[in-house]
Amino acid sequence: MKEGSPTFIKKKTGFLIITVLLLGVVIYLSQTMLAPFLVAFFLAYAINPLVEFLERKGARREYAIVTVYIGLAIVAAVFLVWSSHAFSMT
Repeated sequence: MKEGSPTFIKKKTGFLIITVLLLGVVIYLSQTMLAPFLVAFFLAYAINPLVEFLERKGARREYAIVTVYIGLAIVAAVFLVWSSHAFSMT
């Protein structure tokens, strides 16, 4: 079967459709398990520039990661305290 033949194209298209449908079913069935991985992926993707900046300044990667996470935790804590204070005043 040649690569450009109509039969090959039909089989390739059918395989692609089945693969996409099966991938959709797997994602749908595992969405509760997939959510934490997606959050972790996007968090790691978002903080990577800060980590690389600290690495360029001479920090080891492990220390840079810990520093960024501690900084994010402090920012989140300040935001939570501020927002709870702001909402308690209303």
